Amino acid sequence: MDFSKVKVLLTDGGARQTLTILHGLKEIGCHVTVMCASKLNVCYVSRLPDEKLLHPDAAGSCDGFEAFLLEEVKTGKYDVLFPVAEMTTNKVTQNEEELKKYVRLACAPRSSYEQAYNKQRTFEVALDNDIPCPYTRRESQSVEDFLSKAKF
Repeated sequence: MDFSKVKVLLTDGGARQTLTILHGLKEIGCHVTVMCASKLNVCYVSRLPDEKLLHPDAAGSCDGFEAFLLEEVKTGKYDVLFPVAEMTTNKVTQNEEELKKYVRLACAPRSSYEQAYNKQRTFEVALDNDIPCPYTRRESQSVEDFLSKAKF
């Protein structure tokens, strides 16, 4: 498949995992714009991005992030929005219906995000399906019962 014409907006340019994703996207030929909060971000100083977008809240921690992101994708410069970190993915999925009018989202839909975000539910599903995972206390389990079974 030819990805050379796919234009990606990648968030969280200050995160190390974003640099790995950036490398993979460039390897398959995508045109990548990375959103960074500072010129000191790992993705900003990298030679890999085709374009770099500076915004003081590139990690999505302030209220203005959603409006900025929506205005940016409305420009039509991107085919795909790829949120990386938990906070930006949360904000993207909260606004997925509006964002999907302008770009494709490279993240799970909100309902799946909420399911995966809930550690208790994730562990319960894993335990109920005999999937190995760290022993964790269930909401219905008493602290005494948990401590008697937990291995420290």
